[in-house]
Amino acid sequence: MMRCILLSVALLSGCDAAPDSPAPEDTQPATPVVDEDAGSRVWPASGPIKYKRDRGFDFDGDGTGEQVSVTARGTSFDSLTIVLAITNMSRDTLWREEWHSLQYFNYDPREGKADSTVARIVMAHIDTLLTDDKFSQAGLPPQLSHGVPRQTMLDAVHYHLAELGWRKKAGLAPAPPTPSDAHSAISVDSIPMERANAVVDELMKRPSFTYHAGGEVTYAIAWSASQKAFVRVFSCC
Repeated sequence: MMRCILLSVALLSGCDAAPDSPAPEDTQPATPVVDEDAGSRVWPASGPIKYKRDRGFDFDGDGTGEQVSVTARGTSFDSLTIVLAITNMSRDTLWREEWHSLQYFNYDPREGKADSTVARIVMAHIDTLLTDDKFSQAGLPPQLSHGVPRQTMLDAVHYHLAELGWRKKAGLAPAPPTPSDAHSAISVDSIPMERANAVVDELMKRPSFTYHAGGEVTYAIAWSASQKAFVRVFSCC
């Protein structure tokens, strides 16, 4: 249930060291960096891939706004580690999710695809993570708000409140994920339905953010002032 193109290469430059001086440390070429430039994209021919994009958005209504960041790191486009994180003005991590780019091929196998095709598919997914349609000023974004009954939202909130309760007892900060084997110990019975309904009523009026983490994993989250945490308001599947 759970879960910048500037390509710069620094050439080596050296100078003769004095006969008795220690040899200078080796200098490595700068790591290629993936980003957009004037609407075109240049892919690194080899070497580590780095991608980072940020966007500000005020989730809690205090006028300062939080920062949503997406980073992708790896040596090939089918083995990138993608991290989505939300931090506040104090740089505290309020939400963090991590997944791998291979998950984008769950229903469209990577086998047989040219590397350029793989790169295009992966970056198409990553590039849409912070687009305007993923953010809503109140309630769920348009792509989810139609046809999503209150019960669906209630189910997601009810379970996540139970998960937050388990995480608090386990002493987990927002960054570490909930261990997969812990979900069998998370019970919605620990959260009164009245509390879950109250949080749903609160979050239906709050801004939300939706993201797709490959396969069938799509989440929508919203900041709850009452819980002092982000809460999932949509979870599929």
